Amino acid sequence: MTSLPNKSNSPPQPRYERKYLVPSHCPQYLETLVKMHPFFFKQIYYPRIINNIYFDNHTLDSYFANLDGLGDRHKYRVRWYSPVSKQDNIRTALTTDASSPHFEIKRRQGDSIRKFLFSSGAAYQATYQLLPAELKNLFALESSINENDLSTQSHGVSLSHVKTLKPVILNSYQRKYFLSHDKKVRVTIDSQIKFFEIKTHEINWTRAWILPATILEIKGELADDSLIAECAKYFPLPLTKSSKYVLGVMSCLPDIESPLYNIPVRPKLMA
Repeated sequence: MTSLPNKSNSPPQPRYERKYLVPSHCPQYLETLVKMHPFFFKQIYYPRIINNIYFDNHTLDSYFANLDGLGDRHKYRVRWYSPVSKQDNIRTALTTDASSPHFEIKRRQGDSIRKFLFSSGAAYQATYQLLPAELKNLFALESSINENDLSTQSHGVSLSHVKTLKPVILNSYQRKYFLSHDKKVRVTIDSQIKFFEIKTHEINWTRAWILPATILEIKGELADDSLIAECAKYFPLPLTKSSKYVLGVMSCLPDIESPLYNIPVRPKLMA
């Protein structure tokens, strides 16, 4: 296994994905299913911790668009990575060690998903300025700002809209990566999924929510959607809604929870 490569600057290709939320912490069970799969999956890269700060506007338009399943919707987040060995003390891990920090716009149009990444420029600067103070020193902010870095891409988001966003929740989890023998289908397993509320640009470390479940995702190019459907037949799992952003908002901001989002398990407040 190797470390993950740096993010590419090439335009993102549309992809297709399926998600499965499995109650209880059973990543070993899911790993067994993956390794016994007839697509001959092999683990690639080293496991790592993925950290996200999700952004939304004051009316939580992104949250409600995802909750209602709108055909064209966006998620906004700053993402960075931490080594697995430092996860025991999550605050120390998240605020003292980070790699590949970047701002992401994830756009879903029907079954098509694209992720647009910014590690510098106006979009990155706009969200960087809103980060909790204890995280800002982790992320190098380049001085050269390109005001056109958003308008030149096909994600349908303006810089003026990005500037209306605010940090809402922090999410952290461990991810393992697998690739099929023909290198066309990817599987990830996410476990130890945690959420923290962000208020007035500060992380509330005293209230942590944990999802008593593991999430398996099947991913591939949109052109290979039939191959992904064939792959999914060998996972005896129900297809579920499992947006980490929606789950996090439901946990940290329970006053706006909606009964429309039916899932088999909800995050629980850690003791």
